[in-house]
Amino acid sequence: MDEINQQIKTLLSKGAGGWANLQTLWKDHQHVQKNEGFSRFLGDPFGAFLKKRTSAIGVCVYDLGRNKMYAYNGDHVFGMNETVMVPIAYYLLTSGTKVEEEHVKHMMRDSDHEAASSVWKTIGGKETMNGFFNSLNLYRMDAGDGGRWEQSVTTPGEMTECLRSLYYEKENIDLLRHMKQGRKEQRWGITAGNEWDQVYLKNGWKRKDWNDWCVSTTGIVKGENPYVLSFYTENNPSLEYGILTIETINRMIVERMREA
Repeated sequence: MDEINQQIKTLLSKGAGGWANLQTLWKDHQHVQKNEGFSRFLGDPFGAFLKKRTSAIGVCVYDLGRNKMYAYNGDHVFGMNETVMVPIAYYLLTSGTKVEEEHVKHMMRDSDHEAASSVWKTIGGKETMNGFFNSLNLYRMDAGDGGRWEQSVTTPGEMTECLRSLYYEKENIDLLRHMKQGRKEQRWGITAGNEWDQVYLKNGWKRKDWNDWCVSTTGIVKGENPYVLSFYTENNPSLEYGILTIETINRMIVERMREA
């Protein structure tokens, strides 16, 4: 902390330019503190596992019972890919916009891209969704241009806040049912270490290059200690590698939440 204080004094002595640099320094300091807090939350096994992986990882956990958030790279921007289907369906829930129910069903349960594109076009795409994100005070969520819903981006922290809001939405039962009844081959991620009947999830994946996969999982875990979680990864050499990274860390989270 003494080192931080000395840097602050030095930067403040440099006028306006120093102030801009001070803001950057403070953001970096907060980022490090959050990451250190998450590492303490999971303990040494988390750090040891990270050293073995090539994945770039961002994860955020919100303990609903204790109103506590734990994040690692929680403010880093990642592509949402199929996980954007959750806020799309959430918008439909709150706005009352009428679309084909079968499209919503296939979008949420099957990750059907054609169904998602149809819904995206009906609701008004980027402008509508960014307005919805702003209404939830999620200003780093950004909807994809044109019809490219899959190019939408978020941070793990903001997706977790979106899910926390959804959790408390009174009329969420149909949306949660869709998240519960996804295809069996897509039930990986936050299901690892959890009882299936307590998990409501949406996964996402995209191959950016032959050895660069983006893999994500996000959702709600009910039970004695309910929580919401968003997990995004990049730089995975394969889909399976990304899933293993997520599921290994998720099992650590499950164990920690049961102890809490």
